[in-house]
Amino acid sequence: MAVKWTVGLAAIVTFVNLFSAEGFNAIIALIVVTLALSYAITNASLIFRRLYGAKLPADRRFSLGQFGLPVNTIALLFTLMVAVFSL
Repeated sequence: MAVKWTVGLAAIVTFVNLFSAEGFNAIIALIVVTLALSYAITNASLIFRRLYGAKLPADRRFSLGQFGLPVNTIALLFTLMVAVFSL
């Protein structure tokens, strides 16, 4: 669902300059920003769950254990940096 919204929004916004280099760069930048923000929302929700006491599901397939919070925090900061510098 998120990928459909990303592609749809990028296509709608950039139809104005579709056949120029600026239009292509705008499409790519918008796709990178929206994908980075969708990943950042996922990381932010995991960080929120870890910080405010909600238990993660016990039957998950993969766990970083005690390194989960630092890794998710670094990933969140990185994706926000990518989103800012892609504009």
